[in-house]
Amino acid sequence: MKNRSLLALCLFTFSWILSGCGGDPNVEGAKLNIANKEWDKALVNLDKAIATNPANADAWKYKGQVYYQMSIGQRDSKLRNDGFTNMAEAFAKAKAAGAAAQE
Repeated sequence: MKNRSLLALCLFTFSWILSGCGGDPNVEGAKLNIANKEWDKALVNLDKAIATNPANADAWKYKGQVYYQMSIGQRDSKLRNDGFTNMAEAFAKAKAAGAAAQE
């Protein structure tokens, strides 16, 4: 009986540690797409992460970074300004989500 309790405790602790280490797979995929400069694919992953959890501050932060990267390479001023507007909104939502998570 004592061995089973100890084994159950070890398994619970191990699973708890593993669950804390893993991040949102959509955010992780977006980070890979950002590293490869695949902005559209990153946005798709980030939109999925946000649809799953709208309070995901990391997803909003990376979305702002993607919009920034897309905007700096844009020659059309209207599209560039729209990208910077989207970037600012994403960063504002990331800040709000991060503040809500701390409370």
